[in-house]
Amino acid sequence: MNFLWILYWKRGRWRLAASSNDVNLFWAVAEKAARLSSLYEDNRADRENLLKYMDANEWFGCFYVMVDKAPVVQKKHLKRFNGLLTLWLSAYKQPGQKKIRLMLEHYGDTYPETCVLFRKFIMDRHIENASGAWKLLDFLFSEIDREVTEYNEIDLEELIKRADIEVTLVSARLLADFLHTSMYKGKPLTEWVYDLIPVIVRS
Repeated sequence: MNFLWILYWKRGRWRLAASSNDVNLFWAVAEKAARLSSLYEDNRADRENLLKYMDANEWFGCFYVMVDKAPVVQKKHLKRFNGLLTLWLSAYKQPGQKKIRLMLEHYGDTYPETCVLFRKFIMDRHIENASGAWKLLDFLFSEIDREVTEYNEIDLEELIKRADIEVTLVSARLLADFLHTSMYKGKPLTEWVYDLIPVIVRS
């Protein structure tokens, strides 16, 4: 949290600016989006989506401050999530099939077995463009810390429970189907069949 501030006068009042070691996140993302030919256009809606993305990921553990209504982070901290930011910008407003392809490419070296199984799963069911499919994959990569093939039944049950809370019913059911039908070394990832049903809340 070693921010260095510069005090300057503008439009009749004193303002604070960050030092050369810090960066306006909006500007940095807009510049990166242009290099990637991303559909991110740095308008108000895009900036709000960026902040939601950062909040959802708890700012990747980075400290930030607001200066003139813009988040400022240290440049060295920006490097922590550069890869995931590149993925987010590349997939921004893209169809489901491209989102899935980009995620599988990004995580292919980290979770090769999981990526192979998921690719086969969606291809067999012809759901490459289904919104539930890419949302499931996004959830999966945000939750797992090792290959899904290394999870035992207790771990998989916990994964299903979190999905039932955090993603749509469609995506949660896809996860249950993926785990029960995907074969690894001649066996399904889980022997259990999870029957997820919608919860009706009465007023």
